[in-house]
Amino acid sequence: MIKIFQPWARVKEVFISCRLNRWGRRFGFERLFDVENTSRLEREMDQVRIGNMKLYVNISRYRRAELD
Repeated sequence: MIKIFQPWARVKEVFISCRLNRWGRRFGFERLFDVENTSRLEREMDQVRIGNMKLYVNISRYRRAELD
């Protein structure tokens, strides 16, 4: 997973849960160093496919106010 995220920023941490969300999808979290444009990052990473699965990206809620 780290190799997939490296083109956008340096990866600090990746966590993928064993549990599924309410829609039956696997979920995870990643932390990145030195992201300059978070909205661009979110748009670009939301287009990524890993095998036959699409990656859905959201900026974490507790940091959204700081980024606006």
